[in-house]
Amino acid sequence: MIKPWLYVGARVDVENEELLQKNGVTQVINLCANNGASEFRSIKFSDYAIDDAVDAPISDFFEEITEKIESERLAGGISIIHCEMGISRAPTMAIAYLMITEQISVNKAFEKMYNVRNIISPNFGFCLVLSSLNTKLGFDEDA
Repeated sequence: MIKPWLYVGARVDVENEELLQKNGVTQVINLCANNGASEFRSIKFSDYAIDDAVDAPISDFFEEITEKIESERLAGGISIIHCEMGISRAPTMAIAYLMITEQISVNKAFEKMYNVRNIISPNFGFCLVLSSLNTKLGFDEDA
């Protein structure tokens, strides 16, 4: 759990409706390129077909997904962002979310993410777009 209202995980983490309900999840954000997330009546699902490739346009969705997470949080809900393994795409999106909502640098956001999910490894292209976001938000490269 990154925040009380945000989880990051893998596809397997969203395949069990009972487990999602037990953890209070009300929204699933699927970043798998092949989609195919299960749909449960009690949980909202959003699909974003993003490849885990260095040239995938993941940054195109930073603002939209941040707004979805914030909207769900303000309604008292809990979101989970997932990709196939929970290693590259989902952590990248969560790092962007933290940078935008907490106004923190990429390094601080990465550290927060790593502290709760130490298997993260955004691909090189995703690292570059996070670095660009860092600059856009006005942070020094080493911050």
